[in-house]
Amino acid sequence: MRSEEFNPIVKKAIENKQLQDLNKALYTAVKSNQPDEVERIIAQGATIHLDNGKQAKLFDADENTPLHIACKLGYLDVIKKLVEKGAIVDATNRKEHTPLHWAAYEAHIDVLEFLLSKGADINARDNEGDTPLTWAVYLDRPNIVDYLIKHGAKVNSYNLNRLSPLHWAAFKGNLDTVKILIANGANLHDVTKFGDTPIMCATHNGHVDAVLFLLEAEQNKSQIKVN
Repeated sequence: MRSEEFNPIVKKAIENKQLQDLNKALYTAVKSNQPDEVERIIAQGATIHLDNGKQAKLFDADENTPLHIACKLGYLDVIKKLVEKGAIVDATNRKEHTPLHWAAYEAHIDVLEFLLSKGADINARDNEGDTPLTWAVYLDRPNIVDYLIKHGAKVNSYNLNRLSPLHWAAFKGNLDTVKILIANGANLHDVTKFGDTPIMCATHNGHVDAVLFLLEAEQNKSQIKVN
């Protein structure tokens, strides 16, 4: 060993370099869907899976933790291993997305089920105020929308511009998703920061089927109130 390596500052730098190498290797193992390698690297001392997103900046530009990446890719065995080894289920990245956001985005129901069983916040909001349900609505994933609502997702939630999931479904013309949201109590008369109701959102974008359905739903609710 070189004499300078006995210097406590140099020794600490070497230790940090070794830890960085292990953490970098953990990302590689996660992306390669290798749960056994993930376990081995953590056993050697990798720690990045224990941290929130900000600590991940050295290894991922968006500050995604290993769990974020595994959830986005749908690698359930890797996900289970990371959580077993202490990964933060509701860790946030640079934009405050949680692993559950990514599982909803990529429509991995098995991953959603596992994360929720481990206490993940189904109504977590990102830096724009959007929840996993909002992402599923925007991407027109009716099966994910239905699943999330049945497991406690708030139908009438709002982002920073006060857009609800129904606003987004109407804006995109996602009729099946609009129907699911209405059936689960979505508010037809919510107004965004810009003064738009869901019907106005559908109208602006020429989604005739969505407009007709929303008008009918509005009429039906009015009749129920009268009766």
